[in-house]
Amino acid sequence: ENLTIGLLANSLLPDYPAGRLVNSLRIPDSGRRGGVLEIGHVLLGGYRMAVLESQLAAPGNYNWDGRHLRNRGREVNIGRLADSVRTLQDRFPECNVTGWVLLHSPNGNPFEPVVDYPPSLSRSSPAMVHVGNAGTLQRELRRFFNDGPQPNVVQLPVLGGLIDASAR
Repeated sequence: ENLTIGLLANSLLPDYPAGRLVNSLRIPDSGRRGGVLEIGHVLLGGYRMAVLESQLAAPGNYNWDGRHLRNRGREVNIGRLADSVRTLQDRFPECNVTGWVLLHSPNGNPFEPVVDYPPSLSRSSPAMVHVGNAGTLQRELRRFFNDGPQPNVVQLPVLGGLIDASAR
């Protein structure tokens, strides 16, 4: 979690004065599964919201098919990120909410591990959840926020709702 906060605070937030990072949210799941969702990070910019979960990656290449993350033939648990994205989208319908799983390399290389997408799944498609390393995440988040309306505006009602969820 601290690696993700440092990455965002040092490399992305300085370029987005209106960007707001909220950490450690707890929100009730609006879906059928119920319960409480624990969300690592939400980055808000304009009408865009990036929901981030981070993991320290085991060595080797990863495969992401849009639903399942695999390393060396075994499925890697990404938690309830899709549920978190859906719940935040329901709670803040004025925002475009997308999730990312950030895989941190144990050796600190921002371009490891390599995450392979099948040819039919584009990294730039409007998928609910994406997976990437630190270098890829920075590029994708810049594109995500730059493509949105009013990226340099702080949406105070949305920010207030996120801060409220982090205070629980």
